[in-house]
Amino acid sequence: MAQFAYWRVGLAAVGVVLALASAQEGAAAAACMDPSSRDSRLYWDPCPAADSAANELPLPLPGGSSMVFRRVKVPGSEFWCNNRRLVPLGDSSDSDPFAPPQRVPVAGSFPAEGGGDHWYYYLAKYEMTLGQAAEILGGGDVNRGLSHVLGLLRPEAARASVGGLITAIESDLRVNRTAALAKPLRGLTQKEYEDVLERYNRWCYADRACLAQLSRKASLDGVPGFIRLPTEIEWEYAARGGGTVASGDSAFENPRPFDRATFRKYVVSKSDETLEGNVQRIGGNRLPTPGGFYDVLGNVQELTSSIFLSELSQGKAGGVAARGGSWLADQSQLGYALRAEFAPYTWRPGSPPVLDGPTRDPFTGIRPLIGSVSKPTSSFLRTVSDPKLKESARSCRDFTPIGLSLRGDRAVARDILESSAKTAGEIGYASRARRDAPAAMTEAKLLDEVKKLEDSLRAAKLRIAAENQRVCSVMMRAGMGSADTQFRFIFEAKSFERLAAIYAEQVKRGGARPSPEQEERIRKAQSDYEGTMKDFENEFNLYRDVVLELGRMSDREDDCVNRAFADTKRHLEHYGITDEYKHQGMQAVQRHALSVVRRGYRVEAWRSEILEIGKKIFQQRE
Repeated sequence: MAQFAYWRVGLAAVGVVLALASAQEGAAAAACMDPSSRDSRLYWDPCPAADSAANELPLPLPGGSSMVFRRVKVPGSEFWCNNRRLVPLGDSSDSDPFAPPQRVPVAGSFPAEGGGDHWYYYLAKYEMTLGQAAEILGGGDVNRGLSHVLGLLRPEAARASVGGLITAIESDLRVNRTAALAKPLRGLTQKEYEDVLERYNRWCYADRACLAQLSRKASLDGVPGFIRLPTEIEWEYAARGGGTVASGDSAFENPRPFDRATFRKYVVSKSDETLEGNVQRIGGNRLPTPGGFYDVLGNVQELTSSIFLSELSQGKAGGVAARGGSWLADQSQLGYALRAEFAPYTWRPGSPPVLDGPTRDPFTGIRPLIGSVSKPTSSFLRTVSDPKLKESARSCRDFTPIGLSLRGDRAVARDILESSAKTAGEIGYASRARRDAPAAMTEAKLLDEVKKLEDSLRAAKLRIAAENQRVCSVMMRAGMGSADTQFRFIFEAKSFERLAAIYAEQVKRGGARPSPEQEERIRKAQSDYEGTMKDFENEFNLYRDVVLELGRMSDREDDCVNRAFADTKRHLEHYGITDEYKHQGMQAVQRHALSVVRRGYRVEAWRSEILEIGKKIFQQRE
């Protein structure tokens, strides 16, 4: 990055000003409201954010309050897969067998305004509260909505958990009605939660102000979004700080936002002995996650729209996935990767078992999301069906769980070879022993078995060679796509660098203290430069892994790499792709992979070469 840092000298005159502004921004977070407040905002936005205008979407509710959603940024302007969207999720400690670490693709719902280099979706800043649900179910009449919620619970009050919940709600309402409405909605069945969201969608589409908000800030090709539950991937990506923390940062990969000393600052859990009762009001006195979401861990676990698959993206399908843990989880359990299975029905033991009915858990709630349909209009569908757009996503898809699973033929061929080798050993042993047991196997039969074995070995080797070559081609395209992305990041970084230098020169020539507008321009250019270079470093790490794997697969032979290069070149020619980024990237992959094959590579030299190529392309295009 030193190659791009020369302009920082020009910023020395305004460095102190920028540092002070940055410190003020970091301290600008507003405090949460007093829990004894009777202000209705306590149950829909008790912790106003300093960045609300840019990153929050408050959707109106029937009773005059709102539900606040925060924007979650997903990198890449493409509709289809992008390498920067492959994010590491799960528990890297392997302590939870139902949360294995894996890289999975995350996607946005809405494109950035003005064609920016990202997509986004909106996730509720808080868990849905009793007050918000009451407004929705009562059509704006909170009392009628509360009666509706209690009416759903009372017929099943004989169940200990449900009866205790009814008592707790009624008691809280008597003590402090507003504070009671600020607690999470809980105890409903999966279908009842979905009915709440269905009613909210119907009301919002019929309300002019609500629909206008959706159409202005959350629409795809002119079609407004809708409120639903998040998928597991959307939930965990946002919880870890997606959009505010790069997926390659250690902060993103941390299993939780706290350590033992700061646990109580973030989480409502039974591990905190100072808590009175259990579930607390939303926001409370807890800190938000990096993305600005409250009560992500603890309080109530949050239902998702995903079926609980035993391995997140595959495996046995069960109930519904719930995330974030609840008040019942202790400090050692709570983390971003914690997964729970919400069973649709509850049974009482017996012979035969007795159905209690749909599950009602007093420690399960919801955190809604605003998403979109994938095929909003026929014109949009024609745009994203462009073969070149799909092809540009291929190098990314090859490293998704589905893409990796397509390498299965290679594993099958290897198994055949290993099995054949084992059989050869057994036949050899039989051959040596035939003098002692001449009747066990005749010479003719032995030769016949050996011929079958040799045919099997040849077939296995051919299958392995063909599969190796196919995978080499896949890796070549993946590396090319990654190099292409790196070049574009370098191009962007150089542009931001140039812009910052121009602004700094203007300040220097003026000889006066920079105006707030000048400070903001310089700060933004610097921030954009640093962010883009961070994206470059993340992408280079992926490129490094791909090229190393390609070189090692070639097993000290140039052929696999060179044939993959020729195959990829033909592919680009067939589709008429002349983009210099891609051709330069393809050549870089070939050179670097061959250096691995020949055991003479240095990863840092690859990085320097990529930077130099990107710099030259930038200069040629100026």
